[in-house]
Amino acid sequence: FLALGLFVLAYAALILALYPLIVPPHLTLTAAASPPASQGFMLAGFAVLVPFTLAYSTYGFWIFRGKIRPRR
Repeated sequence: FLALGLFVLAYAALILALYPLIVPPHLTLTAAASPPASQGFMLAGFAVLVPFTLAYSTYGFWIFRGKIRPRR
């Protein structure tokens, strides 16, 4: 739990240190976002790739099930 807390604290410190540089003050969040066409393209790509990735991982786990036995 201490290692996890340290990890979260390090990310929080990084975000706090970079916060002014993430989005310049003269830009709004909607102005800094990518166009809707790009977001739609990425959504379509994820909609196609995520099921294939899940199916491939499931297949790999199914193939190698039961191959490793615990030591005694």
